[in-house]
Amino acid sequence: MSSRRRSIAVGDHFVKTSDPMQHIWRVESLQEYGDLPPHTKIRELKTGQLITMSVSALLDTRLFRRAADPEPRPEYPEEY
Repeated sequence: MSSRRRSIAVGDHFVKTSDPMQHIWRVESLQEYGDLPPHTKIRELKTGQLITMSVSALLDTRLFRRAADPEPRPEYPEEY
């Protein structure tokens, strides 16, 4: 069995493998549609475009690859 992560969570980031501009998409929500396979809503971070994508397509390395969080959050946020 592969040790590769085979699930997704809200907040995960992906890039379409065919995108020369390497736009980053963030998982916004997970969706269940009756008898259909699980889906997710993903948002392109620069344009805000929101699309629905099946989880299996998002995990298909021929279509998407995981991306690092483009805005790393500090471990200890500043206190005000």
